[in-house]
Amino acid sequence: MGLSPWSVAPKMDCWEVACILAGYEPSEVDSLLKHGPELNYQVADVFAWEHQIVEAVGRGDLKAESLMVYRYPIDDEHGDRTTKRWCSEPVGDVGFLLTIFKQHELKMQLQRLEVYRWLKASGVTDNDIPKNLQLIPKLQDTPEPYNKPLHARRRQTYLTLIEALMVQALGEIPDEPYKTAGRLEVILESHGLTLNKEPIAETIREIQKAREERDP
Repeated sequence: MGLSPWSVAPKMDCWEVACILAGYEPSEVDSLLKHGPELNYQVADVFAWEHQIVEAVGRGDLKAESLMVYRYPIDDEHGDRTTKRWCSEPVGDVGFLLTIFKQHELKMQLQRLEVYRWLKASGVTDNDIPKNLQLIPKLQDTPEPYNKPLHARRRQTYLTLIEALMVQALGEIPDEPYKTAGRLEVILESHGLTLNKEPIAETIREIQKAREERDP
């Protein structure tokens, strides 16, 4: 089976969860049922799971994020009672609504995390929970290369290269870091580059220290 959109979905409706628990892709079941209700028997386990989910929400074992009921709108300003449509209902009224509406007349939005919690609380192990309903791993931030500590050998290489370029540009490296930094600032600006004097002076100090270690 290829990558499924439900493998990354943080929330799903009740029907989608029922399909996944029964071992189907929701689109697969929807396509099958379009051929007529006589094929319902082939996905009877989907309807059974849907019933269990609805009952669990009604008992309060499973929390729904939103709820819609297929009904005649009670606030229809035209008083039209001939056309039903999906209407939002308070989630807390699920238990009462189940006494007057059929299972297929309710739509519920469920958080993936909440479905996983309910299954675990019901004694279902991770091995039996479909991957599309298990927890989504947190995205790993790609570490910035500049956050990595500079390896000592690479640092020494950089300092040696900078030292050679400074000698090429200045003829020598004066002992006073800030004096040298001022001269380098002028060179940088002539090439459209800018650096503060402090980091330049600090780099010069590092080069002087590396020189002392290299030529005691």
